[in-house]
Amino acid sequence: SQDVTISVWTKVNCAFTTPASGITSANAILIQQATATARTFYVDNLSVTVAADFNYATDGGVDDIVNFGTNWTSVSGATVTQSVTVGNDASNSARAVTTGTGQGVRNRLAVNPLQNTLYRITVYAASTTAGFNSFTVRYS
Repeated sequence: SQDVTISVWTKVNCAFTTPASGITSANAILIQQATATARTFYVDNLSVTVAADFNYATDGGVDDIVNFGTNWTSVSGATVTQSVTVGNDASNSARAVTTGTGQGVRNRLAVNPLQNTLYRITVYAASTTAGFNSFTVRYS
């Protein structure tokens, strides 16, 4: 796991391999906390790639105000809003206010991923509270 530092944008890198079956239009990237600590965290510049030339994330820069509620949704009851004042790239980010384990934000993928394929994820995250060392990024 990687600590997300208070008030500083932290770059998080990880990878996943898609399953051989179960690929649907509902597939998404989940960004969540693994503890029950109440906190507010922000994510920006989400990139989901096989090669650097195409980003599978929908609105990874969190710039689409009109479709934010469709592109970025709640995971397990977190309150998710678009911040227009806190951002790593420009001034926008997805803001998640959590109170429980597994809460966070979901980004729907722009297209169905390929089966049995390795994807690389990069996301920048920041937190308003110290001790955020349970940041989880996963495919669902």
